[in-house]
Amino acid sequence: MRMKILATFDARDYEGTTGIYEKYSIRAIIVRDGRLAMQCSREGEYKIPGGGQEPGENYEQTLIREVKEETGLYVRPESICELGEIIELHRDIFEPDKKFICHSLFFLLRCFGRAGATFTYPE
Repeated sequence: MRMKILATFDARDYEGTTGIYEKYSIRAIIVRDGRLAMQCSREGEYKIPGGGQEPGENYEQTLIREVKEETGLYVRPESICELGEIIELHRDIFEPDKKFICHSLFFLLRCFGRAGATFTYPE
């Protein structure tokens, strides 16, 4: 599946790298009661729920699993709507000899219920 590119953020700091580390991240845009659902890390940073695909998963399966794990909500599969992709390019911070490419794929979706996790909104 090729998604519409929403933005590309290129640090252009990877000249001379000899390898590439590429990853795909699936992100869920969840709007409830007119507010955007986000996660807050222990460091106080907010992020959009989602994560990496497990081997053999399709995008829908990844969204369903990640949203439940991270927010405690259940995805309504029929509501999943593709929004687009944001690409990030920079020198890998863990392996400086590699160029890091991250494809973040965004989907709008609806959820219901709770699976026990805390669900909060940033102010």
